[in-house]
Amino acid sequence: MPAGHILIGQHKPFRGLEELASSNELSLMERPSFATAAFGGNIARQFQPGVFWRRPLSKTLLLQLSAYNAHHGLGQPVGPGVGTANRLSWIPVNSPEQLVYFGGSIGYDHFSKDAAPGVRSVNYAGRSSAGGNVVGPSQRIVEVGGDAGQFFTGLEAAVGVGALHLQSEVVLTSNEDARGPGRDDQVLSYYGQASYFLTGERKEYQASKARFGTPHAFRHGWGAVELTARYDSIENLDRRAGAGSGTCLANAAVAVVGAECATHSYTVGANYYVNPLIRVMFNLVNGFDEVADDHTQSYNLRMQIAF
Repeated sequence: MPAGHILIGQHKPFRGLEELASSNELSLMERPSFATAAFGGNIARQFQPGVFWRRPLSKTLLLQLSAYNAHHGLGQPVGPGVGTANRLSWIPVNSPEQLVYFGGSIGYDHFSKDAAPGVRSVNYAGRSSAGGNVVGPSQRIVEVGGDAGQFFTGLEAAVGVGALHLQSEVVLTSNEDARGPGRDDQVLSYYGQASYFLTGERKEYQASKARFGTPHAFRHGWGAVELTARYDSIENLDRRAGAGSGTCLANAAVAVVGAECATHSYTVGANYYVNPLIRVMFNLVNGFDEVADDHTQSYNLRMQIAF
């Protein structure tokens, strides 16, 4: 409609390409670190109840605005808290052979004294079933206090040339009173990833939502093959490993006093699409935790059926 599209209910706040992408259409098994540690998202805070509005400003520009309950977790009781996430997307080139995309988001979440989301961690080496756990090794990045908030800004960019798709995002969050009154924590997260279809397909741009998805038409009757890779990094800029109020919130023993409160990971993978609804995914993840001086490698295999 001319005034835009409005949704009242539960929806993803407008922040980032990989945060907004459906899990059925991610090129790699896991979202980047900022989705779980910077935003505290994952399944807990990906969907929020509120008011969400989007409107194309032109054929190449899309504006998205939202206001929501910031504390509500999917499947959990609604708690006190308010938030807003707003995004502008621009795709100046979108032809069958070439694509250029830029975007940016900005927002703020405020949590009440009795509804602080607490510590946010990143699983830097993928998932694991060892010891009955559902996640691999993790590192605590930041703690969000009660009666405080989080301000975030993000930049997005993507380039597509034929079957090759390159994508990157940078997110900076400022977490109020994380180390006491007036002592905020700044968390910087970024990633760069690549996707290449050996069978000639390309990532599809979904203009109504300003996000990318998997192809739904294949050149061969037996399916499609995609190669993927990503470098991912997240760091609390105001903490270091060791003792004191500015220490990194380590999950494991501190191995290097004074080390950056950061994790990094390298992922390579391959996806075989049987058809648009069924695919088999493989990811090899190399993760590194600066605080614990831990290098962990994981091998991940998934069969996914979308319906």
